[in-house]
Amino acid sequence: MGLRSTSTRLAAAAGAAVLCLATVTTAPASAAPTNHVLAIWYVLANGKIQLKGTDKCLDADLGSIDQNGTKVQLWDCGGGGDEQNWTLETTPGGYVIHNVRSGRCLDAALEEINEPGGKVQLWDCTGNPEQLWYRDNHQGDTFFRNGYFGPESGRRLDTLDGGEDNGTPVVLTGMIS
Repeated sequence: MGLRSTSTRLAAAAGAAVLCLATVTTAPASAAPTNHVLAIWYVLANGKIQLKGTDKCLDADLGSIDQNGTKVQLWDCGGGGDEQNWTLETTPGGYVIHNVRSGRCLDAALEEINEPGGKVQLWDCTGNPEQLWYRDNHQGDTFFRNGYFGPESGRRLDTLDGGEDNGTPVVLTGMIS
């Protein structure tokens, strides 16, 4: 993977600033997310959480849904059952996001929480900070931030490398502040 020119990076950053959306700037690495606009999510009335500009929703992988560590991914909205349905439980510090089918919570994997592209999974609900999410609304758009590093953390719910295909892992990106 080659490095982008400075002018390309500056143009991309300026474009993102005009759109008032957060960008991720990472050093090139084979498994790290590339520069892209962070995911914007719509929380729909039917319990689905949809990636803006796509027909893809937050989805729990059926192959492992009955165990801790379930992969959270994108998948076509509307197909399937409750593996795409979520409830947002309001807590004093933010939200706990529950998968309706498994009853487990959306969780930032501690072993990867400091890594670009850190794993997001389903885990038994513990009430620990890695399962706390802040919902930021900006001009009608929703970003989810993980609460492990506190309310000012820049660790956001995103897709790996900005992917939008079925099976694309949902990950943490952004800076730790």
